[in-house]
Formats: sequence, C-alpha cells, structure tokens
Amino acid sequence: MSVTPQTTSNYIKNFSFPTLRDKQSYVLKDIDAAFTSGYKYIVLEAPTGFGKSPVAITTALTLGSSYICTSTKDLQTQYARDVPFIRVAKGKLSIIS
Repeated sequence: MSVTPQTTSNYIKNFSFPTLRDKQSYVLKDIDAAFTSGYKYIVLEAPTGFGKSPVAITTALTLGSSYICTSTKDLQTQYARDVPFIRVAKGKLSIIS
C-alpha cells in the first residue's frame, strides 16, 4: 500500500470519537511524522484505557485503508460494535484469498 503524505490536521479532523485526549493527539502527530518520513508500518503499544482504538480508527480513516490487528475476538467485536464501517475477519477461515 502506498502512503500519501497527510497533515496532522487531517488526523485530528478524522478523529470520530467524542473526546480527543492530549496523549492521543501526541501519538497521532507521531504517527503522521512517521508516515511522512517514510515508515510503512506503525505499531502502537499503550496501556489499557489509553484509547488505542480511536487512534487506530483515525489512522485508518486518514490513510483511506488499513488493517487493524487485535489479539482477541472480543476486541474485534468491540470494533464492529463501535465503528459500523469496520469489516471483521475472525479466524483463518473467514479470510478471503
């Protein structure tokens, strides 16, 4: 996937959750800087309650297409519930080749 340079304001504009926390804003700026400087992949490790899901959704919306990997099916279900346009693939049998 080719990444088109974005601006931090595009990330902030695409934040579709009620509140943007200071640390989320900081991380979105870092993600923007990483993609702008040529990185192709981003891994965000942050504590429970940080708001990683809104950051992931915002990044996906800003880039136009993304994959969000989760370690549990429950988190996939949460994404599908909270964000109606998310498509979920649970398990290797649901992946289209």
